[in-house]
Amino acid sequence: MLSSLPYSLELLALRSVPARTFAVAMSLSPPVAALAGALVLGPALTPPGAVALAPVVVACADAVRWAGRRRTPVEA
Repeated sequence: MLSSLPYSLELLALRSVPARTFAVAMSLSPPVAALAGALVLGPALTPPGAVALAPVVVACADAVRWAGRRRTPVEA
């Protein structure tokens, strides 16, 4: 029930901002959540947690980088 508000806000944002901007915001979501959790709950992000978080952010950033480009057909 509590997750319906953020989900609804994400859908509204998706309709009103460009897809690339929305994707960047979503790729920043995991590190922001980890930082907020550390500030609110107290425990800091451990090195294994940071290592696990890094590929998610890199993959999202890479997907955003390549999203607008068209693939050129390979001629045989």
